[in-house]
Amino acid sequence: FPVTIRRQGCDDDTTINVFVRTLPIASYDNTIGCQNGPVSFTNTSLNGTGIINNWNWTFGTTPPGSSTAVNPTFSFPDTFSYSVTLLVTDNFGCQDDTVKFVQINSNPDAIFGLSPSTEICLGQQICFFDSSTVVRTPIRNWFWDMDSDLLPEYTTQNPCHTYSVSGNYTVTLTVIDSNSCQDTARINIIVNQPPIAAFD
Repeated sequence: FPVTIRRQGCDDDTTINVFVRTLPIASYDNTIGCQNGPVSFTNTSLNGTGIINNWNWTFGTTPPGSSTAVNPTFSFPDTFSYSVTLLVTDNFGCQDDTVKFVQINSNPDAIFGLSPSTEICLGQQICFFDSSTVVRTPIRNWFWDMDSDLLPEYTTQNPCHTYSVSGNYTVTLTVIDSNSCQDTARINIIVNQPPIAAFD
């Protein structure tokens, strides 16, 4: 828009055009945070007159965590509400920032027992008992991997299983709470081949 400059005591004036650029608008979304787990940040900032070409993130940790990625991932060390700032700058040097508080939730503590023993005979049933603990939010999922193939055989809380092949196995329980925070526990078991009765 035009700006007129007048000199006092003189009959002269000058008009120049001043261009006022629209600022960018800083904004972002993030995934739910779990202790020591990655939190993904998605830049949703809007361009003004210029094009945003710089993203400066500070994550509110001590020592300070930062990133210049467009969509960074960051792991927070403790359960806390962290002040996360995004400062964006466009190609004209215009800036805007936004601050949000990101809550980091505690993880559940995966614990389980079994019966009758960690050493059983082939064909003998073994049962597992979940005793996992949480700080606030309840556990919503149980995944039991009986043979280390990374595929859960059971999704119930307290399953029983019978092995069809003797050998050494690692039983893995992964629990996930209502905040999608998770923990894993493992126990090694031995499945013995029973003796074969014979006589002459």
